[in-house]
Amino acid sequence: MKYKVKDRVRNGDMEHLKNPAPLDLTYFNGKKTSLITSIPENAVCDLDINGKPKATNFFLPPTLELNIDSINQTIRALENFPSTKPRQAKKDINLRHLFQWKKALNNTLAPNRIIQLYNESENGRLTPPSGLSFPNIINTPSRIRKVLFSDMDYYSYDLSNAHFSVFNTLCNNYGMECPNLEFYLKEKEGLRKIWSDDYSVRPKVLKFYLISWLYGNNNNAVIQNSCYEDVGELGMRAIKKDKVLSGMYREIVAGRNLIVKKTREKKLITNILGKQRPIQDLRKDLCFLLFGYETKIMEVANQYLGSDMLVYIYDGFISKKIDVKALQEEVNKKLKLNIVFDEELVEAPPLTALC
Repeated sequence: MKYKVKDRVRNGDMEHLKNPAPLDLTYFNGKKTSLITSIPENAVCDLDINGKPKATNFFLPPTLELNIDSINQTIRALENFPSTKPRQAKKDINLRHLFQWKKALNNTLAPNRIIQLYNESENGRLTPPSGLSFPNIINTPSRIRKVLFSDMDYYSYDLSNAHFSVFNTLCNNYGMECPNLEFYLKEKEGLRKIWSDDYSVRPKVLKFYLISWLYGNNNNAVIQNSCYEDVGELGMRAIKKDKVLSGMYREIVAGRNLIVKKTREKKLITNILGKQRPIQDLRKDLCFLLFGYETKIMEVANQYLGSDMLVYIYDGFISKKIDVKALQEEVNKKLKLNIVFDEELVEAPPLTALC
């Protein structure tokens, strides 16, 4: 019975998305729904999520064009593409995303353009406000973003190992060397390929497992480990025995203690954006600090690129092609951080990636 109810809800949602009537842009605050009649000219709410003045200074376009032809062509192709039953759910999810964006273009405030609206979170990160009647690019899977912005000569730029790079720099600033982490940062692609083959762990899973150490996960091969199911017990045991990886883990544990304890003051912790809150555990406090640095890097990039930055996506952005080396030098000059941006032309994914 519950699956039939879910199907009815899903079908009703799709009927709404396919309805040609224009979409009213609304905001639900938990009590009532209000019509949105204007968007901040920089696409960022003046107050943060807690109602305090925002700490960042981003300027992003409040409306954007999408490639509607690409959206329509992909919808038609997916609807006509035969899928096996196990893959039908994936196709349905992607079709819903595409119809949602097609509906968002047909809005009453800025017809044929999408609305961008961001809210500053407690740690300074820009996030989509909750309760909106329209989607946000941040919450949209990469495969769908590639459809939306394909054939527009746009490029996607992402910070390469952003949090590991910032973490290593902070450790160095406090007098701690991290030779294993530095080795990983220099040779990450080759090392992940070797480790993936040797320990039978997919590269993406391995990358996620390593970054989870930064945020409090351990490297013990126990079922309570949040990555146990994906990495597997044998993979975890092998990774724990690896000289470089075990050395990385020890450096992360020691560095986390060093960075957080050096930053705490009078039971408060303050990140680089000036955002402040009461101290919590080491894991959460390190997240608070690193998300602050990530956002500060993006703020510097935004101020350097100006109107060329079209879309903000946490640790990355979409824009016309830029001089990546010049941007990296600007960030290093302003923040003393040796970071790298990866560049990729935004192209529509193969149909098989959507169904």
